[in-house]
Amino acid sequence: MEDFSDSCGFKEIAHTADLSLLVSGSTLEELFVHAARGMYYEMGITANENPEKAISLALQEQDQESLLVSFLSELLYLAEKRLIARDFHLEIDGLRLTGSLFMIPVLKMQTEIKAVTYNNLRIRHYDRKYQTQLVFDI
Repeated sequence: MEDFSDSCGFKEIAHTADLSLLVSGSTLEELFVHAARGMYYEMGITANENPEKAISLALQEQDQESLLVSFLSELLYLAEKRLIARDFHLEIDGLRLTGSLFMIPVLKMQTEIKAVTYNNLRIRHYDRKYQTQLVFDI
């Protein structure tokens, strides 16, 4: 298992054509939040901290990997609408994710991510940590 010495929970890893992240979290919820923050980081997003809009989210999938892809895809859709989540309040129960996202307006985005892929996607759990590798189509 990769050691994450910093507290951000993600790090960029080399990939030939797309963007790739290695993501870690002590819970599934934390893994999902770190994945989202890593995706925003790779997009080079600058956001306005003032206005905030709360939205509810409810997703259900057939496996954890599909749940993560659905979650990040929803965030990509919202980023296209010029909103990103500043705060996440997520609960994952089995294969169902519910929660509240506190959204703020995007001022600038440097890199457009077209899609979250299933390439090499597998959520692993060991040593009381969750870890996955994400590949984004740019």
